[in-house]
Amino acid sequence: GGSGRAGGGAAADSAEARVEAAAIEIAAGAGDLAAEGGVTGVLKKGPGARRFGIFSGGEDIPFSCRTLRTRDDGKTIRLVGEAQVRQGSAAVRGGAIELAGGDGRMKGGDGVTVTLPEPGAAERPEPAAALAGREMSFSPDTRALNLSGGASVGLPGARLEAGSLAAVLAADGRAVGTLTAEGGVVVTRGGYTGRAEAAFYDAAARRLVLTGSP
Repeated sequence: GGSGRAGGGAAADSAEARVEAAAIEIAAGAGDLAAEGGVTGVLKKGPGARRFGIFSGGEDIPFSCRTLRTRDDGKTIRLVGEAQVRQGSAAVRGGAIELAGGDGRMKGGDGVTVTLPEPGAAERPEPAAALAGREMSFSPDTRALNLSGGASVGLPGARLEAGSLAAVLAADGRAVGTLTAEGGVVVTRGGYTGRAEAAFYDAAARRLVLTGSP
């Protein structure tokens, strides 16, 4: 169902999500909706271990964008135009973001930045890791986060740029475990600039290895 909200906009509420926007259209019988104009909302926390990309379904997940479409009876959500999804210090921003709540897959395009909270000791928390690229995809089965097209990542004390990045997230899905970069790798660390064809980073060992001629 829908109800009005302050400012003349519209709101739609379900067990899974709440959406507010200038205009909302609900498809008859399909359980899907389309929203346009200053879209904001929240994916509501639910039972079980469902995930939306890097985000846990055990907590609310706020989002915003210019236009929103759902399909597969609301299980897949596509956000377009200054799209942002966040949960705590984890966030995904981009021109377009798609979340598949059924199987936890996530993808994005038109310039995407993924911010992962780096867990450290309480007295010495690590800075967040930010990965960026033109295109992004995440597979929960392998915890693989891939970015391509002018990809870059901020690591502790270093910045890395490459044609593509493939990160395997830690078991909790919220921090980089290992990272492989390929294609025109440039690393800036301290006063050094390193160039290579490929690079491998192991977060646990804090080890960054460059290989191959640039």
